Order: sequence, then structure tokens, then C-alpha cells
Amino acid sequence: MKPGIVIIGMAALGLGLFVTGGVEANWWGGPDVNQRIFGHSINIGDDVATGNSTILQSGIAKGKPGTAQVTASLVRKTEFVFNPDGNCPEGFPLESQLVSFSWGETYSDGSLLAGNAVAVPGQVVCLDLEQTALVGELTGSITGGAGRFKGASGSWNIVDAVVPNGTSITTAKLFVDLD
Repeated sequence: MKPGIVIIGMAALGLGLFVTGGVEANWWGGPDVNQRIFGHSINIGDDVATGNSTILQSGIAKGKPGTAQVTASLVRKTEFVFNPDGNCPEGFPLESQLVSFSWGETYSDGSLLAGNAVAVPGQVVCLDLEQTALVGELTGSITGGAGRFKGASGSWNIVDAVVPNGTSITTAKLFVDLD
């Protein structure tokens, strides 16, 4: 290779780093975390005093940026009402208001990533009339991390979350955009 080509290539690389100002480019496009989750849900009970129901979840997330152990806690209102605001997808006319949802991921290198959502209007858990499955689409904030996610902030959303009634199986897709 000719020395002039090497020098021009290095100059272009240096200019590229200067122009981006050290910003970490998401050159592959899409969210920073794009994972499919599979796990189990356990309803630990209803609190008559508050009218809330708590569900604990544990599973495995696979995809970008790797495989992680996931734990989560979902608190929702115990009662389901007919979907008055159209927050539920077609075929799931019953809704229960979200009280809170907190989750954390632990990666094999010891890195941690966590997020939560609290009582956001319009965020609900939905149920079909036959009461055969719970579904949900939730959004919230990244609350922190450790290791490669140290000081993390940003937003997340879970889509296509399904918990068939009568089973403890949970599936979902998680997307995270880090700031």
C-alpha cells in the first residue's frame, strides 16, 4: 500500500473522530437493547387494603447486547374494567391499571441494567373476555446500571408481553434507548 493512501486514510479517521466529538455512534441502528424475553410469572397475591395485585417475574433475555438474567415485579390494580379509553389491543377489552413495574438485567460479565415505570395514565395490563391471557405494552425510564451500563439513563419499552392464564410462562420483547 502506498504511504499517501495510508496518510489520507488516517487523516479521514481523525477528522471523523473530531467531527463526532467523541459521541458513541450507534452505527448498527435501532435501540441499544433489543431482546426477546422468556420466563415465568408468579402471582404472589392480592392486597385487599390497597386493591393491588403483585406478580414477580424471572427469565432470560437474549439478543442485543447479549444474554441476561431478568427479574421483574409488576403491581397492578386487582380489578379489571372494560377498556374505556381504548388502551388495550383488539380482542382484549378488559384492563387493569398499572401501579408500578420494575425490572433488572444481570449480564454474564457482571453488568447490570435496571428500569421502572410508575402509575402512568394509559399504561394497563389487558385481559381477553375468556380470561385466557394477559397482555401488555409498557414504557418507562432507565434507573441505572453497573459495569458497562454504569450511569445509564434513557427509556425502555416492552411490547408483545403475554402471560397465558393458567400458566406461569411469560414472553415479551424489550427495547432500550440509552442517552
